[in-house]
Amino acid sequence: MYVGPYVEFAPQYAWVVDIAGSVAGYVLGVAGTATFQRTCERLWWPALRERYPLGSFPSGSEDDNVVRLIHEPPIAPIALLHDYPAHLHIDLGPEAQGLGLGGALIGTLLDALTADGVRGIHLGVSPANARAVGFYEHLGFEVLERSTGGLTLGMRLGDNR
Repeated sequence: MYVGPYVEFAPQYAWVVDIAGSVAGYVLGVAGTATFQRTCERLWWPALRERYPLGSFPSGSEDDNVVRLIHEPPIAPIALLHDYPAHLHIDLGPEAQGLGLGGALIGTLLDALTADGVRGIHLGVSPANARAVGFYEHLGFEVLERSTGGLTLGMRLGDNR
């Protein structure tokens, strides 16, 4: 659910960390969040919604939470997308953490987006994850929005980077 649409619709912005022949992490992104969301709504979510109707799993379970996201995926605020149209997701397993791979992956993605003329990127993170917030701020991301759902961080690309 999380990786599939990125690899399907924006493979040019997907990189994987391979450690000893096993996937140990990835970074995924898109240049245009609004277009990506519309594409997913048209081509990705309908089949998953049919396969996993609401109520498929016990209420409150992790599986139920994922099904709810399939039926009501988060939508980025339009005002945010003017200056920060791209977004990213990164995940590193424990074996890939602390090796500089996260910064390298994000740097690779930012370089590709910048080369394609994208002016800014955003991401969401839980404020409770102080380590991740510090990591992103170290890379140059700034807090754009605070909400009950978390923090939205952003970075301008191109000449502003």
